[in-house]
Amino acid sequence: MNVFFRNDGTHLHVVCEGVWDPIELTDVARQIRVTADQMSHDKLLIDWSGVSAPSDNTYRILAGHDIARILSPPLRVAVLNRKVVINKLTENVAVSGGATMLTHHDHRHLVDWLLRAPA
Repeated sequence: MNVFFRNDGTHLHVVCEGVWDPIELTDVARQIRVTADQMSHDKLLIDWSGVSAPSDNTYRILAGHDIARILSPPLRVAVLNRKVVINKLTENVAVSGGATMLTHHDHRHLVDWLLRAPA
């Protein structure tokens, strides 16, 4: 999987491309965490729209656990994906595990959510 980082000032923009692989996803999450910490960002916009859909919902559940464990608060995690791929399973698992996360297909909606002060 290819991962690219861009500092957008208010948040860290991460673009991921490739095939969904649960082991690689764990490595990517760790890489994102390290980069966010190094750049002192607590708001992440992860563009996942260039990654293939998972072959099984089990992979979505594993991803949710990884996000909760690795990309935990104070990080706010916004994930951009294709509307047809989103089923909220990963988000629900991650949020249940303590993550602050939103998945959506609209870039502007996600940036607005990221920049909104947490309740």
